[in-house]
Amino acid sequence: MSTVQDGGHQESGSSSLDSQNGHQDDIESMYQYSQLLSSGNIRLLRLLPHGDKYAPLQCQLFDYPMQELEDGPHMYEALSYVWGSSEKPHTVFVNGNTMAITSNLHEVLVRLRDRVIERVLWIDAICIDQSNTTERGEQIRHMAEIYCKANRVTVWLGESADDSDQVLKSIRMAADEEVPRASDNTVDGQAILTMLKRPWFRRIWVLQEIAAAQNIVIMCGSTRIDGYAFSLGLPSLLSYADIPDHIRSVTYLMRGSIFRPKYSFNMSGDVSLDIRPLGELIDMYHAQEATERHDKIFALLGMSSDNLATAGLVPNYTISWDKLMAQAVRFILGEDVLIKTWAHLQAAVISAKGHVIGSVTSVRSTEGTYRNDRQILNIKTKDNTSLSWTVQATAKPIQVGDICCHLSGAAKPMIIRSYTDYFSVIMTGFMPPNYDEVQSANFDSSQEPSTRDLLLIWDWETSSDKMSDGKYETWLSSRVPGDQHEQSECQPDKQTRLWNAVMIMSDAGSNKTLVIDTLKEMKETYTRDFGEADPRTLACMSKLSLAYGRAGYIWEAEIEFWCMIWARMDLQDGYQNVIRDLSSFGAMWKGYSQSYRATNLEKTADLLRSLGSFSLTAEEVVEAIRAIYPEIAISLVRRRLRNSRRVRPTATGAEERARDIRKVNQHFARKSLDTENVEGLLMEAIEQGNVEATFLLLCQKEVEVSEDMVTKAIKKYDDSTAWCLLGREKGGIQITERVVIAAATKSSESVLQYLLERHRDKVLITEEVVFAAVQNKERSVLNYLLERWGSETLITKKVAIAAARNEFFPALKILLHEKGSEIEITEDVVLAAAFNREKTVLHMLLQERGDEIQITTAAIQAARKNGNNLALQYLLNKKREQRGSSAKDSSG
Repeated sequence: MSTVQDGGHQESGSSSLDSQNGHQDDIESMYQYSQLLSSGNIRLLRLLPHGDKYAPLQCQLFDYPMQELEDGPHMYEALSYVWGSSEKPHTVFVNGNTMAITSNLHEVLVRLRDRVIERVLWIDAICIDQSNTTERGEQIRHMAEIYCKANRVTVWLGESADDSDQVLKSIRMAADEEVPRASDNTVDGQAILTMLKRPWFRRIWVLQEIAAAQNIVIMCGSTRIDGYAFSLGLPSLLSYADIPDHIRSVTYLMRGSIFRPKYSFNMSGDVSLDIRPLGELIDMYHAQEATERHDKIFALLGMSSDNLATAGLVPNYTISWDKLMAQAVRFILGEDVLIKTWAHLQAAVISAKGHVIGSVTSVRSTEGTYRNDRQILNIKTKDNTSLSWTVQATAKPIQVGDICCHLSGAAKPMIIRSYTDYFSVIMTGFMPPNYDEVQSANFDSSQEPSTRDLLLIWDWETSSDKMSDGKYETWLSSRVPGDQHEQSECQPDKQTRLWNAVMIMSDAGSNKTLVIDTLKEMKETYTRDFGEADPRTLACMSKLSLAYGRAGYIWEAEIEFWCMIWARMDLQDGYQNVIRDLSSFGAMWKGYSQSYRATNLEKTADLLRSLGSFSLTAEEVVEAIRAIYPEIAISLVRRRLRNSRRVRPTATGAEERARDIRKVNQHFARKSLDTENVEGLLMEAIEQGNVEATFLLLCQKEVEVSEDMVTKAIKKYDDSTAWCLLGREKGGIQITERVVIAAATKSSESVLQYLLERHRDKVLITEEVVFAAVQNKERSVLNYLLERWGSETLITKKVAIAAARNEFFPALKILLHEKGSEIEITEDVVLAAAFNREKTVLHMLLQERGDEIQITTAAIQAARKNGNNLALQYLLNKKREQRGSSAKDSSG
């Protein structure tokens, strides 16, 4: 294992040449570059030795035919460092002439200069004519080869500071031992993190330089450590979570350099490290820093496994940044995308078509393993198939809820993150090993996936968790000057963006809350701008009802759906849309195991298909009911004829049924087909829980929905009919105390939630409402009342007694815990608990409030009669205690 070498610390004094800075040099003595002899040549710098470390730096620059010489290490060192400030206050002599250099470069040259032996170096700031953009582009194409063929790559972190010498010693010690001892850590974690904040670790060119290197030495001041030792020792001193992502990227490349094949040649004849496709490299490393924007792309070309020449992606500093970024985006995402870029911004707005594969349900990193550049995704597809894919780590970490999609024209699927009206690009492409099988399994030849319009933002400067407030216009105004906000094909209007985003999120089944919030905002906008009956508003309501259902919001889903259905009645094309919406809503409920809701909606859709219209006269409606649902008409006639025996169609004999049909025909022959008949049939349909007949009868606009109708519908176990009625809000639905009480008796709290949330101004939570809730067989209604409306829910003596009698759930216990201070434990409450067949009620009451209960003979007898021996013993003991206490008081 490599050791750390310590040398004498450089004194604070600078070389005598520093006082002779570039401003004092004659302009004619400045070094002038000559053209390279061949396009395959590079320049190397010979750093001449000197016994006096303060002597001026003397160098020689010469052409080197690197590509003409044999493979294998060449006897030069390549320097990896940070330029730092653009100011050049120091000079170096090159071939007898002066050249201005930065402070950071001057420091490392002083450190590298030997007393006796010359050193041959490659340093980008000196070996490339930085003023010649053509040469810069050509030489950058050789960068991977330069670092590959170097005998050694020397990394310069800067001068010693903040215990950096001790940090490197500790890292070397940790690398030398299989199990590092905590007692050996002579430096704290903060000092290590301080060193890791040095600019070199964030420089994007560093990635290619260390990935290409065969031998790495890291220098910090006079202290040196082998690069492989650094990459092994650092994780032993810091936990995985404490090591920043960009540091893990560097150490991974550093550790793998000795195992990685040296290089290969791409189709252009340039050396390539062949590490990853360009898109994956940008996904991983675009957060690294570069002095010039172009280097965010150029620094990664040498590591790419793609054939970049076909796309014209070669180092060329004469091309504008916006064109270069657009060129890279199109190469990665395909030719079908529309792209908008800006000269000042490392971001692109992309308009594309594509389909959703699924959403990310879990993300797990490969922490603690050698391949800590990986993350394991679980993806739930649209057909509920669960997939597990391993992908590379990214600069923007993948999160649960992110969406996996495939753009038209792209070679690979990608990961995006949803915001209000756009999507952020998280990963541009990855290729799971079984992707072809997944595609064919999910999308058979008979059913193509839904193609959606996507508005994507690929922002290299802003992390995904800081993307403004999630709205495209906010992002645009914060990143792009106002005079550059011109509308383009890449930037659809707001409502189109919102709608497209909702469609994509719905396909993915992710971000249900965001889908609902977006649809609510769209609904408000459409209602304000176009009216409630506008097709856009109704389409939004349709999607909102489905979104509510998928998120488990029952009453919101039902009421939104039926309000939308009734609003469609006035539209010319409403008939077909109603059938479609009934089918879609039914299919949604079926997928969530709400089979009775799904069946009712399917029957209603089938009824409308058979009739061909819902614009029927009263006569046509009555005739349809008589023909399709004769039991409803028979029940009405029997009621009208004061026949006390109710009709049960399955129990009616053939002769009796025929007689009933004749009576129906006679009745309707004598009676005019007026509203009274329609309302009578409606009441019978509600009584029988027939949703489709109820809907058909309610299509008669003049029909009034009475309090009795609403109450009866709510009381039915299947609440589908109730929602059909309640959704007809504009029909003058009466929300009375009786209606609310009926809702409080139901096993589900959804109807009561609707009444209290939507009609709070009309509804009071009276004693009778609470009384109904505590008598319910299910606890959900009482729990909802106390949790949501606890301050308005008064617990009276009548309510407490009813709670004590409840055998189905511990209503009294719930009241004592939530509203105990309001409840007086009277003898009637104790007696009700004592007579309750659920014997634990009395026992609970005695445990909770036994000290304040006056034990009576009636309570003891009730417990004895009910066979509640445990409570009886308690009562008897308590009675003796009370007698004893009373006797003491009397003697006193």
